Amino acid sequence: MYTSYAKYCKLKESGFRKEANRAAEQVVVDYSNDPNPDFVVSICEGVEDRLNYHLWSGIVLPFVKADLEGNPIAIKCLIQTIQNLYSDGSAHRELEWISEEQLIRRYLALCPDDNWATGRHKELLARWLAHTIHEWPAGVLYGNDGATVEQCGEILEAITELAAIDRDSSYRSLCDDVKEKTVEYRDRLANQAFRRAGEDRDPEL
Repeated sequence: MYTSYAKYCKLKESGFRKEANRAAEQVVVDYSNDPNPDFVVSICEGVEDRLNYHLWSGIVLPFVKADLEGNPIAIKCLIQTIQNLYSDGSAHRELEWISEEQLIRRYLALCPDDNWATGRHKELLARWLAHTIHEWPAGVLYGNDGATVEQCGEILEAITELAAIDRDSSYRSLCDDVKEKTVEYRDRLANQAFRRAGEDRDPEL
């Protein structure tokens, strides 16, 4: 480990933010002079929100950009620091607005039996599904708008996907709840469309 990183950690823990940022800049210099992929992995593990900007932009981002297609280690590092990517518009644009879901699917394509990625995938699907019904009974959401009939189909597909990887049935009640509400809402939309079609065929005189 670089001595500058130990200094950075000590300053950060002591609450000296400006000094810690300067130390982080020195870590980037030291890493550039002596790159160590294991160090990149170590600083990405356990990130709860965002990594220090200097460490992310100067070390992690160049590392993941070097081989984001076929290197599962690089993909995992970016997943672990996804909030850094989402808060950096320039970097996110450069990586073609890739999402955490896309990264997880790419990682699982390379490492299908990885428990960490499967667990993260389940959490991501569960959060998305829970969001779809948080305004019920007004309706079912897809993003910030009401779902269409076609989008209800996508929600039902996501339920099936989550159920398939939820081996301990942690999200069974959520899947059942979202499925029931989505089917009901889809039927409601179909009935509304049917009534509108009837009104168009038989206008009032």
